[in-house]
Amino acid sequence: MANKQQVIDCHMQHPKWTCSEIAHALKCTPEYVNSCKRRYSLAIPRAINRSDNPHSILALGQAAKAAGLTVEMIEQFGSRS
Repeated sequence: MANKQQVIDCHMQHPKWTCSEIAHALKCTPEYVNSCKRRYSLAIPRAINRSDNPHSILALGQAAKAAGLTVEMIEQFGSRS
């Protein structure tokens, strides 16, 4: 779990990253990053569109569709592990 200083440092290094992107990099929840944003008045930008975040389920689904993957194919990948 990330702490507030890690969130602040990550934001300073990557000022254009959204809460979700910072959370993904720090392996914490976007809600935690968002609470740090409010508490410490960080100017973390909002995601304009969920598909703009490459880690969102929407973006992943769109990438899978563009690659020609079906739900069945993805389920088979999961059952192989």
